[in-house]
Amino acid sequence: MRAYGDTDTDKRLIRVNVKKSKRSGNRGEVLNTLIHETEHAKHPRLGERQTYKRTARLEKRLSRRQKQKYYNLIK
Repeated sequence: MRAYGDTDTDKRLIRVNVKKSKRSGNRGEVLNTLIHETEHAKHPRLGERQTYKRTARLEKRLSRRQKQKYYNLIK
């Protein structure tokens, strides 16, 4: 996978390239990708710009517990 993440709305599948995200040296990058792809799944008609804005807004408001729930999604 070349991208950080991918969402297949037909199969209801979110894929995250954890190796690529971790290579950036920032655990927050994985979290950002998870939130971003989840937003794509929830709102498939939104464009990239709107999804990036929503992701940034959501990421700022998450508690540690909520962030851990996202991390637990990684298999």
